[in-house]
Amino acid sequence: MSSHASHAMDIPFLLSNLLQGAARHHKHGEIVSVINGQTVRHTYADCELRARKLAQGLKAMGVQHGDRVATLAWNDHRHYEMYFGIPGIGAICHTVNPRLFVEQIIYIINNAQDVALFYSADFQELVDKVRPHCPSVRHWLCLDSADDSVPSDYEALLAQHEGDMVWPEFDERSDAFLCYTSGTTGQPKGVLYTHRSTVIHAYAVSLPDAQNVSALSVLMPVVPMFHANAWESPFATTLTGAKLVLPGSKLDGASLHRLIDQEGVTMSIGVPTVWFNVLSYMQHNNVRVPTLKRLLLGGSPTPLSMIE
Repeated sequence: MSSHASHAMDIPFLLSNLLQGAARHHKHGEIVSVINGQTVRHTYADCELRARKLAQGLKAMGVQHGDRVATLAWNDHRHYEMYFGIPGIGAICHTVNPRLFVEQIIYIINNAQDVALFYSADFQELVDKVRPHCPSVRHWLCLDSADDSVPSDYEALLAQHEGDMVWPEFDERSDAFLCYTSGTTGQPKGVLYTHRSTVIHAYAVSLPDAQNVSALSVLMPVVPMFHANAWESPFATTLTGAKLVLPGSKLDGASLHRLIDQEGVTMSIGVPTVWFNVLSYMQHNNVRVPTLKRLLLGGSPTPLSMIE
């Protein structure tokens, strides 16, 4: 092989490349979020720019490659932006499960040595309890503002930056996500996911015999983004340019049915408990979900009667 030969298209498997691909090829693809009862719409292009502004904000705060940045948040576009903005600079996104005991949450934040934590206003009470016990966290930033005329900590951080940065390139085997186990013996254990494994996982789950995600899909993850990265769905939709519907904190039958109907959701994923509520709402109100073609259930066994 001559010394002049070059490798064709050798692009590292970084999450920023996944998001840039969506912003370029599916720039009008929608990310729909429900925040405090309001439906908010963004495109992949919007969220890629916002993720770049977040990345600049994190760097300005002194967040370095390999630092852990925690989230206490629901499924919405801000959590989605953090999914890419944090790992995009080589830091590690640590999704904290708010359903754990307060003592466990304190333990995992300290064990991870998180340097910053972004949280939804819903979790203010929880944050007030853990904050005095987590000395490594230098920045506590709220995603919501109490007063509409004042931007939240998160929006204020984004507003300070233009998003005029180029995503850095680094080793695709760098860690991107940190998730802790729950329900195991002893203290929760931290599990790390790399950029490479996350991007390959996105390809795998999108295949026809797996979740069969394409640009024509409308995917609604009901599984929280703090549960094993919402079973990879935010990455599969970004890879394929599918429409992503993020239901926020209201996961009752009526809210989910309305969202499926309103947004034309074609597939959804979550634990059986959630679907019992949707099913019972549909039975009581004699309504159907004509657009919904596929449900992926996990976490606990699904009764046959429910599948039927």
